Amino acid sequence: MCLIFPITSLFDDDMARRGLKDPRIFWSVALLPLFGPLLYLCLRPPLPETDAKELFA
Repeated sequence: MCLIFPITSLFDDDMARRGLKDPRIFWSVALLPLFGPLLYLCLRPPLPETDAKELFA
Protein backbone atom coordinates (compact mmCIF):
# COMPACT_ATOMS: atom_id res chain seq x y z
CA MET A 1 0.00 0.00 0.00
CA CYS A 2 2.88 2.40 0.68
CA LEU A 3 4.03 2.01 -2.93
CA ILE A 4 0.67 3.22 -4.25
CA PHE A 5 0.74 6.52 -2.32
CA PRO A 6 3.40 8.31 -4.44
CA ILE A 7 1.70 7.23 -7.65
CA THR A 8 -1.72 8.48 -6.55
CA SER A 9 -0.33 11.88 -5.57
CA LEU A 10 1.19 12.20 -9.05
CA PHE A 11 -2.12 11.29 -10.65
CA ASP A 12 -3.93 13.81 -8.47
CA ASP A 13 -1.62 16.60 -9.70
CA ASP A 14 -1.89 15.44 -13.31
CA MET A 15 -5.68 15.32 -13.14
CA ALA A 16 -5.78 18.87 -11.77
CA ARG A 17 -3.61 20.13 -14.64
CA ARG A 18 -5.86 18.46 -17.18
CA GLY A 19 -9.06 19.75 -15.59
CA LEU A 20 -10.40 16.37 -14.47
CA LYS A 21 -12.43 16.97 -11.32
CA ASP A 22 -14.38 13.71 -11.04
CA PRO A 23 -13.22 11.86 -7.89
CA ARG A 24 -14.43 8.55 -9.35
CA ILE A 25 -11.62 8.70 -11.91
CA PHE A 26 -9.04 9.21 -9.19
CA TRP A 27 -10.34 6.37 -7.03
CA SER A 28 -10.60 3.97 -9.95
CA VAL A 29 -6.96 4.68 -10.77
CA ALA A 30 -5.87 4.46 -7.12
CA LEU A 31 -7.65 1.21 -6.29
CA LEU A 32 -6.51 -0.81 -9.33
CA PRO A 33 -2.77 -1.15 -8.70
CA LEU A 34 -1.45 -1.98 -12.16
CA PHE A 35 -4.29 -1.55 -14.61
CA GLY A 36 -5.73 1.67 -13.15
CA PRO A 37 -2.63 3.79 -13.84
CA LEU A 38 -2.11 2.06 -17.17
CA LEU A 39 -5.64 2.87 -18.34
CA TYR A 40 -5.36 6.44 -17.07
CA LEU A 41 -2.13 7.03 -18.97
CA CYS A 42 -3.66 5.62 -22.15
CA LEU A 43 -6.98 7.46 -21.96
CA ARG A 44 -6.20 10.80 -20.32
CA PRO A 45 -7.02 13.95 -22.29
CA PRO A 46 -4.19 16.12 -23.62
CA LEU A 47 -2.98 19.14 -21.70
CA PRO A 48 -4.66 22.40 -22.69
CA GLU A 49 -2.69 24.45 -25.18
CA THR A 50 -0.98 27.55 -23.79
CA ASP A 51 0.55 30.43 -25.66
CA ALA A 52 4.32 30.82 -25.30
CA LYS A 53 3.82 34.49 -24.40
CA GLU A 54 1.79 33.45 -21.34
CA LEU A 55 4.59 31.20 -20.11
CA PHE A 56 7.28 33.86 -20.18
CA ALA A 57 5.23 36.93 -19.17
